[in-house]
Amino acid sequence: MANIVEQSLFYFRKPKTVLIHVGKCGGGTLQKTLSQDPRNIRFYSFHVEKPIYRAKDQYYILARDPISRSISAFNWRYKLVAETRQQAERFAGEYHVLCKYKTLNNIAECLYDENGAPNQKVMTEFDCIHHLKEDISFYLKEFLDKCPVEKIRGVLMQESLNTDMQRFFSLSSEEIGHDKHNSSPHDKRLTARARKNLVRYLEDDYHCLFKLHNMGLISDNAMFNIYQNAMVDTKADAYV
Repeated sequence: MANIVEQSLFYFRKPKTVLIHVGKCGGGTLQKTLSQDPRNIRFYSFHVEKPIYRAKDQYYILARDPISRSISAFNWRYKLVAETRQQAERFAGEYHVLCKYKTLNNIAECLYDENGAPNQKVMTEFDCIHHLKEDISFYLKEFLDKCPVEKIRGVLMQESLNTDMQRFFSLSSEEIGHDKHNSSPHDKRLTARARKNLVRYLEDDYHCLFKLHNMGLISDNAMFNIYQNAMVDTKADAYV
């Protein structure tokens, strides 16, 4: 109820600079760094909720390669929920799913069967995991259908967060610190099947990023890297 009231009040606010904080894209680092800046730069932020478009506002968007984001999200939730159990009861079913699959690779391999048919049970389990349920398209699919390019002041990519923060906010690289490192590099392993399934399942995420690229808001190089990371190595397991 409080969230509904807050969003209703948002419509009546004065023009704002709005941050669309897609989870696991460096938003915590961005906001922490800006909070320490003497210029006192402030945003109205949408995080773990669908953003509202208003013609009188200006927007910044945080985004990331969908596969890298999914790995980061799964590993971070696994640490908080299954390993340390700090948030074991925060979201219904999440603890059970994380303990059952243990890695993103294991659940991704099961999203579709050998014939390519969707496994609805596994997809429901996938969506039990916080930040995987609220994927890139959760934030941007409807928003980009409404928001014209001139209202988006910039897209900050997690992969180039340092450079993007300098470009948009004139913050030096020395001021940028990254939090929430995920443990165990082995958790990042993806087989060809898992990667192929993820790319298929996250199709809407890729469409949103392509749309931002076509608007001139994501560079050719960044988009090429996203495309390359989506490619499946059929001769051996792939790593990110």
